[in-house]
Order: sequence, then structure tokens, then C-alpha cells
Amino acid sequence: CVTDDFGESMALVFFATSEWFSKISPRLGFSHVITDQSTFTFNYGVYHQTPIFENIYLNTSSQEDPEELFENTEANANIGNATMTAGRTQSYEFAFNVQVGRHWAYSIGSWVKKMDQLTTAKTYRSGVYEYQVSANGDYGTAKGIDLMLENKGLSFSTMIQYTYSEAMANGEYDQAAFGDEWVDAASQQFLMPYDRPHDLSITLYTSKLPWGFNGSMTGFYQSGLPYTPLIRSGKDYRWDYKNKNTNRSPSYKEINVSLTKFLDFRDYHVQFGLNIFNVFDNSNPLDIFPLTGKPDDPGSHYTEDIGLPSEGGELSSGYYDRPWYYSTPREINFLIQIDYK
Repeated sequence: CVTDDFGESMALVFFATSEWFSKISPRLGFSHVITDQSTFTFNYGVYHQTPIFENIYLNTSSQEDPEELFENTEANANIGNATMTAGRTQSYEFAFNVQVGRHWAYSIGSWVKKMDQLTTAKTYRSGVYEYQVSANGDYGTAKGIDLMLENKGLSFSTMIQYTYSEAMANGEYDQAAFGDEWVDAASQQFLMPYDRPHDLSITLYTSKLPWGFNGSMTGFYQSGLPYTPLIRSGKDYRWDYKNKNTNRSPSYKEINVSLTKFLDFRDYHVQFGLNIFNVFDNSNPLDIFPLTGKPDDPGSHYTEDIGLPSEGGELSSGYYDRPWYYSTPREINFLIQIDYK
């Protein structure tokens, strides 16, 4: 229902009675034997997730006196919605799994996830006030191809995994729609800030090193994360929302090595180990300055303020030194483990 009974002309607040709702989540999966060394698998499912309580109950106790809610809120008032339904994800997956000889096997798979009825915010105006109400409406898709190659029983056991994927939606997360200015335009999908199209991992393991050592090596490669570029706006810069998440930060690369040796004595078992993380001491960016796309250079527009006050500067030379923008450097750990029988 709609009411204007709180002292403001042309002021409307929308109320609706929440009702019980139910969802059906069908699941279907099967595996088909093609030959004695190959199979085909397929899975389909519909999954639902209820909204978090904040999006259902936030400020709903203030709806009896909405004018007070509006006046006590610095920016737009955010209101929950008890009539929301659950978000939905439809998932399709299939794979071919093949064994080649006694030692090798590979897998080729693909998957698609279609999401809708996700949490968003709808903007309403009531008199001189503006407020946002939780609602279902956001949507997105994620799709990818998985490749895997594995061998066992040789001098080195090997596993190579590669994924090519793409994640797109019209909102990064539940609260992303709150606080945005109301725009009378159709929503659009864009790359998600967690999208990494290329993901490669390699693992090698052997128990046949000299002097009875066991050794393993793992290597990782991931594409960088997308970010929204900055564009010139007068004397300053602003986000280029027409090209959201169209730039990408540098990629992530790391190799780790582990060596272990076991010794058995009469009453106890001893394990010695050496773990080296980030062997080549790669400086992998975890965050970047959006003007340059680099973790150590904010751009000349910002560095021009560095200097002594007598020289017209406002910032110290270390203001933009941010080591937390990088991953952990090389790390070497030794371990000794003693197990008593």
C-alpha cells in the first residue's frame, strides 16, 4: 500500500506484506562410459541463496515514521525489503576424462553459470527525500574451460591445470547498488573485479632424489585483475564509468619448492623439511594506482605535490611507498617434526 500520512505533501512510502515463498532446486548428474579408458560426465543444477539479513531488515523498524529516518540519514536512506526472494544460479558442467596408457590421463571440461534475481537497490523519491530499497534484479554470467594433464608412476608425478574463464555481471556485490546516483538508463554487464581469464598451475613431485629426499615444485600464473581507468576532468581525474573494468593490472607469477626427508629410529620418526616460497622473489602486485596501472607509480599528476613546503610541496617522498601493494617476497622455512611411536 501507499501512504502520505507523515506530514509531508507529495511524500510517499511504499509498504508491502511479505508472504511465504518456496523454491525448487533440481539437480541432475550422470556419467557415461565411452571406452574402458574414457568417460563423459555432465551436471546440471539450480541453486538458491537467500539474501543476507541486512538487506531484508535494515531500517524496516523506522518505516512507521519515515520522515525521521530520512532526516537522521546523512546520505540516501537505505531500507531493507522483507518481500525479497532468493538469488538464483543455474549451473551447467560437462567433461571428457581420458586415460592414455598406464601413466597419463587428461581431462577437458567446460562450465557455464547463469545468475539472476541477485540483490540490488531501487531508488525512490518521497517529497524532498530520496531513499533506496533492497530488491531482486542484478544478474550475471560466468563461463570457462578447464584443461588437466596428469601422470603418475614415472620418475616425476606431474599435474598441469589450466582454466580460461570470464565473469561478467551488472554489479560487483550486493551493496554495490547502494549509494550510487540514480541513472535513467539500462543496466549493463561488465567484467567483475575478480575476473582472471588465464589461470595456470603446474605441480611436480618425486620421491627419487639423492640421499632419500622427496621434492616438489609448484608454479602459478594468473592474469591480473581488471580495474576502471581514470580520465581527465578539468584539472583532476575521475573514474571512466563508461569503460568500467576495461584495464587490467599486471599478472601474478610464483614458484614454490619443498624438500623433505624422513628418518626412522627405534622409538620415534623424524621429518626434516625446507620450504621456499616465491623462489625467484617475484614482486607480484596486489593493488595498483589506477592512473598508471602500476603499484609503485601513482602518476605525475599526484607526484607533483611531493616536496618540501618551501618548494611548494605538500607530501613527503615516502607518501606513495606502499609495500602492502605487493605480495609476500621470498620466504624460506625450515622444519623439524618428531613423532614418537
